[in-house]
Amino acid sequence: MARVYVIQLSEIKKLPPAFAAAHFPRRWYDSARFRFEADRLRSTGAGALLWYRFGGVEKQLQSGAYGKPYIKDCAQQFNLSHSGEYVVLAFGEGNIGVDIEKCTENNLVAAKRVYTPAELEWMQAEPLSRFETLWTVKESVMKAVGKGFQLEPSSFEVLGMLNGEALAIDGVRLYCFTKRYRGYTISLCREKPIQSLIIKEISAEEILNREKNA
Repeated sequence: MARVYVIQLSEIKKLPPAFAAAHFPRRWYDSARFRFEADRLRSTGAGALLWYRFGGVEKQLQSGAYGKPYIKDCAQQFNLSHSGEYVVLAFGEGNIGVDIEKCTENNLVAAKRVYTPAELEWMQAEPLSRFETLWTVKESVMKAVGKGFQLEPSSFEVLGMLNGEALAIDGVRLYCFTKRYRGYTISLCREKPIQSLIIKEISAEEILNREKNA
């Protein structure tokens, strides 16, 4: 079993500015640069989920060779993703990556650039939903190995992962689990097999209650 936390933009909006300024001031300051409110909320939501799970770790955040953040001297790794109305946090031991997406028909034009021939053939039965599945799995792999788009998505195939098989890449064996959630697709990738995925939605009230009890 694996678990991820999600928070909706409407809940992030309920968090007072003083909360963000107190617990993740650097992220709060950086979020002001975003032009659109939704982007500012997603950045704040990422900080809030990190604080909810790990406490005040902003000063311990460091980046790997390709920019993937991690918490210094922490036994667990984490990964963040956002799309539309949601921000997602995955956490656990070893390499881990998560992606959430809600694709549209416009995304389909990218398929030939990012999928293998076998993946393109599999996608044809249900183009939009299968594009979304493949993309979230691929991006969770790219994030788990810590390279992001430095690892070409067309350079590896994930069809076996959809059947529970491991993908050997960059010296690690990774497993993936994909789940639909309120019109979105969430894929989690890690080094241990995943039998099920629990998605826990976090409210502003839960976050603020934890702050009171900290």
